[in-house]
Amino acid sequence: HYRLPVPLLLVLLTGCVSGSVPDQPPSPAPRPIPAPRPVPPRRPAQVPAPEPVTIRGDPEIRIGIVVGAPRVSVGGAEALVVNQLDGTRVTSIPPGESWGVSTVAEKLVLISPGGWISPSFDAITLVAAEPTAPIRINGRWYRGLGELLRDHAGITVVNRLGLEAYLLGVVSSEMGRRGSNEQSALEAQAVVSRTFAIRNLGKWKANGFDLTATVSDQVYGGVSGETSEARAAVTA
Repeated sequence: HYRLPVPLLLVLLTGCVSGSVPDQPPSPAPRPIPAPRPVPPRRPAQVPAPEPVTIRGDPEIRIGIVVGAPRVSVGGAEALVVNQLDGTRVTSIPPGESWGVSTVAEKLVLISPGGWISPSFDAITLVAAEPTAPIRINGRWYRGLGELLRDHAGITVVNRLGLEAYLLGVVSSEMGRRGSNEQSALEAQAVVSRTFAIRNLGKWKANGFDLTATVSDQVYGGVSGETSEARAAVTA
């Protein structure tokens, strides 16, 4: 067998070893991290701004919108003044805040978002500082003022407002959304609802209100139950 000279063999071996590990390519430059895209500010929740209803000689009606609740949430788009039934001022709720009303023994207490607890009362009223501004009860908006009473099971909330303003929240709640070609039906419902309300004033007097807001009497949805078609029908 032919044998390579030792010097030549070493040269070949050295070349094979050095060539078995390829050169590493240079690391790519790190990509720049894009700046975070700005998040647009959230728009505040839309607060209904119902048109005022001022009718001479319009009787007041009292609607039981909550009965026997263990806790109620209250607030307003404008500042909300809290009074006792005799008119003595208790406190005011800043615009946009939600406060709780809970029961303690046979009384009611207000609880602010910061944890402040009011003295206890038999009953309180809620009046918007701006007369035409709606009040918010359990997330729904209502015209007029609110009256909170302690009942045997919890809290009763009464919405006190004029009869014609009440009808605005009844007609479309009873009939559903209707088109302009069904205006006569809405007008007929307005007559029926007005007649029913007047005929049954004081029906639930022992409970502190005239009518309920459910099918037990007439469905009443407050400001959220109002439509332009209902307004036209009630006015007609």
